[in-house]
Amino acid sequence: MAPNQSDLTPHNRVQDLTGRTLGNYVLIRRLGRGGMANVYLAQQKTLQRPVAIKILKPELATDQSYVERFHREAQAAAALSQANIVQIYEVGDCDGLHFIAQEYVRGQNLRQYLNRHHVVEPILAVSIMRQVSAALSEACQQGVIHRDIKPENIMISSNGEVKVTDFGLARVLDDQRGDLTQIGITMGTPLYMSPEQAEGGAVDVRSDLYSMGITAWHMLAGHPPFDGENALTIAVKHLNEALPSLQAARPDLPKDLCEIIQKLTNKRPEDRFQNPAAVTKQLRTLEFGEIADWEGLTDKLAVNDSDHGTKLSDSRLAVTRQLESIMSGHFRPWWQRPLYLGLTLAALVAGAITGAAFAFSSPPTDPLAIDVASDAIPRMETAEAQYEFALKKFLSPDTSRVSQRKLWQSVETYFPQHESNGDRNWENTQQSRRAALRLAELELINPDDSTAEQIIGFQEAIVIFDGLIDEANDDPPFLRTAQAGKAVALSKLQILYPEDPEADIEINELLGEVIDENGDIRGDLRSVTIKQEAEAEIRRRF
Repeated sequence: MAPNQSDLTPHNRVQDLTGRTLGNYVLIRRLGRGGMANVYLAQQKTLQRPVAIKILKPELATDQSYVERFHREAQAAAALSQANIVQIYEVGDCDGLHFIAQEYVRGQNLRQYLNRHHVVEPILAVSIMRQVSAALSEACQQGVIHRDIKPENIMISSNGEVKVTDFGLARVLDDQRGDLTQIGITMGTPLYMSPEQAEGGAVDVRSDLYSMGITAWHMLAGHPPFDGENALTIAVKHLNEALPSLQAARPDLPKDLCEIIQKLTNKRPEDRFQNPAAVTKQLRTLEFGEIADWEGLTDKLAVNDSDHGTKLSDSRLAVTRQLESIMSGHFRPWWQRPLYLGLTLAALVAGAITGAAFAFSSPPTDPLAIDVASDAIPRMETAEAQYEFALKKFLSPDTSRVSQRKLWQSVETYFPQHESNGDRNWENTQQSRRAALRLAELELINPDDSTAEQIIGFQEAIVIFDGLIDEANDDPPFLRTAQAGKAVALSKLQILYPEDPEADIEINELLGEVIDENGDIRGDLRSVTIKQEAEAEIRRRF
């Protein structure tokens, strides 16, 4: 059934609170959106430090059960005080907005690291496991179960310290019943979920240890042990299938390390380690040649290490070195040549003409009969046809900006990436990503006139790019395009709204990911426009 036209609302009209003051915090920019909350980078006025602010979504704030759950879980997480847990500073509400103020971790999560490096060196993987185990040990002592341990929730800070974040699914153990309170329980991530959690049973810290073991398997093998077409398929595999042999996947790994991960991931909780302290004790017995300073291993996560090839947080230095190589005369990239601005303009015009020619060469069904201004955006027969229709009408001079946004959104609206049974439709996924990229480009390259509207537009571009970065692991050129686009959007936002002390670090990290080994912007980006903007940004900065 086709959706109502009322569902085709402009993507970037979502409420953005950037610039507002929320009690003791000034909201600087939006970092992302989750299932329950929007996340902002903010400045705490009294202590003059950056913090992350989670604000319960307005549509949920009207439901008292969600509000109570939001505060209850935040209070449980706030009771945890340990170096490897993201700290909660304050839980409250202001002007009808319910929020959590927490530690802002400058760095990246383990998922982002794996996207870039594929695997983690064994020594560093053990260091990460030890720090996650320490976090779970503190939570266990306080009777808190995380329930969603996965690479996305393991942060690696700019100094290499590992921190577990997002206790959004956490529950406090009920002393009377011995299992988890049942109000508002939701499933974790199937790729890393314990068998007992997958079948809706009672869970305890051993469930978190299982998820930690699956995460470790992924770190060392380069992919999760189980995969499938949908969440149900993966959950059933966790329940019924034997874990593939890590030793077979990585014969070079120490046997003792593989045995620890095997014990973490046993199907029955009673066959696993019974608490995090037992895991830590076993990890300490591992020997890696002359490496004895386990605490010093965080330094290897924070800097470029020639032996292990790790590069995480010192991206400014990495990018600067790459650009110094460019400037040294080894070769001269095109953007250093004369008439750079003229060539850029010519390329943009040529791109628009080429896009228009492509659209007109494959017209959708009766496109001229559609009046986009009336909001009657039709449903084409396929996702590709929907994209081509949107492209043609987008290039029409009679199409308003509001209609342009709706056109790109119609691709995902009419052709969602997942079918009703949960299976991913890869053709829809491809076209949806292309449309999302076009929508982000619209906000990025052709912003609205007013400063306020530009800020909102750049913020929305960042949110779109974040979504593409999270989901485009199977398409490296698309992933890098989103990384380059986000860097450009952050830079444009920084010009209009300079009160963001953290933006430069993130911009340089993102730019470092789209430069190849020769110090040049990678040529496989899926947007010529974003590639040119990123090249111009590097030229401006360095």
